[in-house]
Amino acid sequence: MRSALEVSERVSDFENAALEDAAARIELEAIHLRADDPDVLLNWALAAGVTQIVTSYVTRGPLWDWLEQAKPKLSEHGIIIAEWQRDWDAAIWPYATAGFFKVKKQVPDIIKKMLSA
Repeated sequence: MRSALEVSERVSDFENAALEDAAARIELEAIHLRADDPDVLLNWALAAGVTQIVTSYVTRGPLWDWLEQAKPKLSEHGIIIAEWQRDWDAAIWPYATAGFFKVKKQVPDIIKKMLSA
């Protein structure tokens, strides 16, 4: 899934190559969707026969907006969106409020907490 906002060709090429590589590793065909119309996700999900869509944790922005718009339509068809967040993402995210430097100051404590858990 890609934001509807324009990005450089290099970014687009990188994302496409990463998607193609990931799909090839699990012996599936890569499907490119743009996050500009919630019906696109619904139509893909219905065609694929899925009941759940798993995605990494989405914070805010165009992708979040798209998923939020799609959730009611998906839900009408019994399809849920499950967001997955790694433990270290959950540990760092509360500090990511105003740029990297606030996070950087917390890294030693975050690592200690993660290692002791």
